[in-house]
Amino acid sequence: MGIARVSPAGTFLEINQKLCDIVGYSKEELIKITFQKITHPNDLDIDLSLLQQMLNNERDTYKREKRYFHKNGSIIWISFTASLIKTSAAEPKYFVAVIEDISARKKMEHELINRATHVALTGLCNRTTLNEKLDYEIDRASRYSRSLSLMIIDIDHFKLINDNYGHQTGDNVLIELGKIFKKIIRRADHAGRFGGEEFLLVLPELDNKQDLVLAERLRQQVEALSVKIGEKSINVTVSIGISSYPQNGKEVDPLIKACDDAMYKAK
Repeated sequence: MGIARVSPAGTFLEINQKLCDIVGYSKEELIKITFQKITHPNDLDIDLSLLQQMLNNERDTYKREKRYFHKNGSIIWISFTASLIKTSAAEPKYFVAVIEDISARKKMEHELINRATHVALTGLCNRTTLNEKLDYEIDRASRYSRSLSLMIIDIDHFKLINDNYGHQTGDNVLIELGKIFKKIIRRADHAGRFGGEEFLLVLPELDNKQDLVLAERLRQQVEALSVKIGEKSINVTVSIGISSYPQNGKEVDPLIKACDDAMYKAK
């Protein structure tokens, strides 16, 4: 365990070697900085609030998981326990912090969650996760009167690809399309495999003009794709259908049907 004595102002007073090993700083370097400097900004406000509660005699200790910055810039997950030591006059003297590096466990948790929510082949959302995201985004669009677009992308003649070149080639096509989707969508968007050769994109706050621009970019990138088969390569095309909330429906089924109908028209 990393152990430190920390002043009420956040400066390090005393540090053991294990804490130095965890964060990559020497004792001399840590003494010159505050714990705020190495705490991830998204975790800092909660930390400061809990420490203030201790200073206000509202609690004696707290324990939480949070992130530190290693000296090399990488993020470390830690289990952090803090206790307040007081003087004989009941005045705050210093905090005792006990720090355990839990980065390996956090990585494993992330991998397990990812396996449960994503398709291993493409790295995209699985059908269950996609349905959950779709329900959530429709509810959010309704609540805040926001736009929402759905996009169904179907690989043209996918059965012929599998029949003529084998299922491994078909899998490679799916993998390459997954890479294109992940590259082209925004962080707020959701992409997943909707059926055998169908993908669904859930695009919050994208109106029915912006989604056409995105669809055309997507079509062009797929058209430019070459999937290698030994020394040869094949080209792939897709058909894309789009539906928009609330123009084409305000619930999942009408939106999906409108999207599916548009995709078949595209074919």
